[in-house]
Amino acid sequence: MNMFRSSLFLLLIPALLTAQFAVVSTQPANNAVNVPLLTTLSITFTEPLDTVAMNEAGDSGWFTNIDSTVSYGYSADGKTAWSTHVLKPNTDYFYAFSYVKAKSGALITAPHVYYFTTGSAFSPYSVSGTLSAGTVNIAPAGSVVALSTVNFMEQETDGPPPFASWANVNANGTFTLPHVSNGTYWPLAAKDVNGDGRIDPGRSGDVVVMGDSIVVNNASITNLAMTYFSLLSVQPANLSVNVPLQTTLSLTFSEPLDMESMEEAGETWFSSIDSLVASGVSDDGKTIWSTVVLKPNTPYFISFMYIRSRGGAVMNEPQIFYFTTGAAFPTTTVSGTVLAGETGVAPAGAIVGLAKVNFLKEKTDGAPPFGGWGMVNANGTFTIPYVSNGTYWPLAAKDVNKDGELDPDNGVDVMAFGDSIVVNNASVTGVELTFFKLTPFMLGQILQRADSLAAANLPADRSLRRISGWDVDTLGRARTWEFAYAVNGNTAGKVIRIGTMDMRVEEMDMQYFQWIGMMKPVVGYLQAASSATVIANVEAAGGKQVRTAQIPPQWEFRAELSLSNQQNNWFMGPDIDTTKSYWAAAYTYNYQIDPDHSQWMGGMLYLCDLQTGAVLKTQPVSFPFSVRKEPVIAEQYVLAQNYPNPFNPATTIR
Repeated sequence: MNMFRSSLFLLLIPALLTAQFAVVSTQPANNAVNVPLLTTLSITFTEPLDTVAMNEAGDSGWFTNIDSTVSYGYSADGKTAWSTHVLKPNTDYFYAFSYVKAKSGALITAPHVYYFTTGSAFSPYSVSGTLSAGTVNIAPAGSVVALSTVNFMEQETDGPPPFASWANVNANGTFTLPHVSNGTYWPLAAKDVNGDGRIDPGRSGDVVVMGDSIVVNNASITNLAMTYFSLLSVQPANLSVNVPLQTTLSLTFSEPLDMESMEEAGETWFSSIDSLVASGVSDDGKTIWSTVVLKPNTPYFISFMYIRSRGGAVMNEPQIFYFTTGAAFPTTTVSGTVLAGETGVAPAGAIVGLAKVNFLKEKTDGAPPFGGWGMVNANGTFTIPYVSNGTYWPLAAKDVNKDGELDPDNGVDVMAFGDSIVVNNASVTGVELTFFKLTPFMLGQILQRADSLAAANLPADRSLRRISGWDVDTLGRARTWEFAYAVNGNTAGKVIRIGTMDMRVEEMDMQYFQWIGMMKPVVGYLQAASSATVIANVEAAGGKQVRTAQIPPQWEFRAELSLSNQQNNWFMGPDIDTTKSYWAAAYTYNYQIDPDHSQWMGGMLYLCDLQTGAVLKTQPVSFPFSVRKEPVIAEQYVLAQNYPNPFNPATTIR
């Protein structure tokens, strides 16, 4: 969130604080009193500083409540950093740093805090308390705490620093913020959880938690309790019975929820509820709720796998809650074991469910297809409780990359599907599920399959006009390859799509065919360079820089490969031999217009030799260009709950 990035952006790059590189002295000395109103602060180190790195870091590794700077710089030997300030009378100050780099490469990263005052004594008041790990289980040690004069959750800040005091959290989670003047403050705690050297809730893992406002009024505050992101309550409570047939479900958290980022992450919620009246979020953003209509004498579950707070903390371990409208839960269960198989992924922490449909044969919309839900234990066993009579297809899944979506098509997450089982007034035991993951493939790995499919399903006058691969990785592999044909005397089109779990022959819509039909037949594709070779050459020719560049958050990088004569495609002009076919790569920045179309906002196009894969020409994407989104086909089995209602019972399996 920008409000944090502009005001709280700690550099805490993990490194050893070496004996050779340390602080020698500070001026004024720590806890100095009667400091002149015009004074020069300085910190001297044992080694010359890497001033280039320090200047690049800017203010992001230094914090203070001083609001007037005259000048700053470094000593001639590079060992002292100094700044001259105009201070206020009878005012307490602090300055803190958490990132200093020497020319030798040595780092000081343990936060240091120093205090001084222009008065004859410091304010006698302090704020002390404890910081706890919360549901997200983030260890308090290594965190910092501060008192802010503004609420970062509600407003951004520019100009004078908003901090009034600063301190480190002790190993046992306690802290004391000293020298606090009277006033209203918002306590905050922050930690660089992902160890990348920054505290920024816009980055994965880092957390900032803002407490409710406190008032210091001629007295210290003790026992201030702060906690990292936690689930505070669930209604109905877990294992509730006799729940009314129309009831409101709610989950309340310790911090406001970042609904926008959860939507972008593909927030994963699951439930067996099939009738929704209304849903929403509380005014303070901490409670999500839904009013539902339930069936008599029926057990239900709700489960979530990904919740993110505005402060950046993420709950990404499965949470499951059960309740029933009956006087008691069913006693029947389904139990068994989940195996890693060839994936090597430990089953512990995975979810297991009982689907009412066979996802391998059916797509489903509307009412949720689940009749039970559970978690896999550390030893790979599971028990799904409270299962009503019925026929079910057991499944297991694990969000390995913790992005909030269960998607084995990403090559990381894993799933398992079992044969149908019948629960009929008795528990089912011995269910065995084995994980699999889907691996994308290079073009050469599926050419024979594509040709065989075309020969068996397309007319004899078929003419291959274009081969495309979407979401290509740096190994030249795509999860879907498309072969576009003109048929029936170039009056219609057919598409063969080969994905990680399915092969399809489909009609080409006329709008698409009008473009494909203008292309010349592809020649020599069986002798084409490997898609891996093409991507390697593109990466070496600047593609890596395009792929890793910083882009606006509403844009998305995509890599696409195409094999065609490139006439009426990405490259045109007198230097293109229209009698030949070429490889081409599009490294583009995309803005999603609607579910079916996106727009190229920038990037680079690469024309490559068909047989060698060598880059022949590059061309920037210098104009917005509307493109069709990759078709969603049945080789993708992604469990993703609809949004924005977190309890929306309509689960889409695609």
